[in-house]
Amino acid sequence: MIGFVLVGTNDLNRAMRFYDEICASLGAKRLYQMTNGCVGVMYGVESGPTLGVVQPFDCQLATSGNGVMVALPAASPECVDRVHTGCASISVQLALPCIVCRLAASNVMKTLASWAPAPNLTVIAVETGEPDWIVSVDGRDAEQDRDRACCPLCGIKSSSRHSSYIRTLRDLSAQGRPVNIQARLTRWRCRNDHCERRIFAERLPTLAIPFARRTTRLAGIVKLFGHSVGGRSSERLLARLGMPVSDTTILRSVKERAGAPPNRAVVRVAGVDEWAWRKGMTFGTVIVDLERRQVVELLADRSAGTAADWFKKHPEIEVVSRDRAGLYADAARQGAPQARQVADRFHLLKNFRETVARQLGRFEAPIRESAIQVEDDPGAREHTVIERSNGCSEVAAHERLLRRGRDAARKGLDPTVVSPAAKWLNRSAAGPPCRARSARMGSHAPRSVWSGRADPWA
Repeated sequence: MIGFVLVGTNDLNRAMRFYDEICASLGAKRLYQMTNGCVGVMYGVESGPTLGVVQPFDCQLATSGNGVMVALPAASPECVDRVHTGCASISVQLALPCIVCRLAASNVMKTLASWAPAPNLTVIAVETGEPDWIVSVDGRDAEQDRDRACCPLCGIKSSSRHSSYIRTLRDLSAQGRPVNIQARLTRWRCRNDHCERRIFAERLPTLAIPFARRTTRLAGIVKLFGHSVGGRSSERLLARLGMPVSDTTILRSVKERAGAPPNRAVVRVAGVDEWAWRKGMTFGTVIVDLERRQVVELLADRSAGTAADWFKKHPEIEVVSRDRAGLYADAARQGAPQARQVADRFHLLKNFRETVARQLGRFEAPIRESAIQVEDDPGAREHTVIERSNGCSEVAAHERLLRRGRDAARKGLDPTVVSPAAKWLNRSAAGPPCRARSARMGSHAPRSVWSGRADPWA
């Protein structure tokens, strides 16, 4: 018959401690906590009437007539309308607002829960300002002991309250507008005589680090933008996304992350390469943990001895990935003889691309076929050379034409008789007429030039 009963109180913390023990002895527990309108806690079982301990909705002192309610459940909204219109009794009319209030409070609780910045925080209210959202939260977990806190220095719990304050944090944006979190926290006194800390504030490990003015998740977004885009560009993008941060703050967060002590984990696969302190002038050595994709060390110079000394301090290295030069190969042999040396993918692809460019541009002699053939099926051979209709490759035909042109130039034959390619070669290699050369040189010209015959050394 009864849906729930609300009991008003002027000291909610003491009332909750009292009803926690009473309800636990009766097999009931806390079902949920109300944060909007009637602030309090509802006790009961999974199905059945509930008991609520609340502060009055009008924020006045709780009395026998203020803060006490009795609600009668209804099967459906039609039943509520029928009771409201058909009964003129004042008791029924007073019961109706309780039913509506319970439904509204349940919907508001679900809405406020979505604003919670961390799982253990209770949202008190959400207000819209100009132009920010203001989310008021309680930093104390309702399921834990709210009358004790641990000192961050000595770790001893204290039950002596000093005062309370509101800590303001900037959080991720909502609907394109900034969000400010106002968390009500408590200051405590440390009763340990040997502890240097006398007063400490309540911590929010799941929300923000101590002394921070932004939440942990917003700080991560700022660092990501700073690393990817830079200072001023990140400032413009974050302002457009509803998270205004100055460029100096963005760069400072990047520097703080870079200055953090590195994680000294075991390095099994190390990649070594050079890097420039000053491009084209001064070079150093960078060592990367390829499994974690993190820079492990930056060495001051590019030498085999310095790299070998670093390898000797890390005998756990199993694989060294390097370029194809001999500098770091010697360093790996001296410092990590147990490690297996491999060529990194970047330099393999770079060398392959440069070789293909030279071959297609015909800037060097063609690559001969390897003498060592690795074949899965000896009977089935794949011809990688493109054949023409006459049975010879284009590279071979080009070489043959060049060779015949050079032979014709040495023998003094008519290039037009030999081949068009040889004719083109002789035209490009021909100098000024021999008669003009002899006129300039006079009687001192060589006999081969003076006589007008072709130079045998041409």
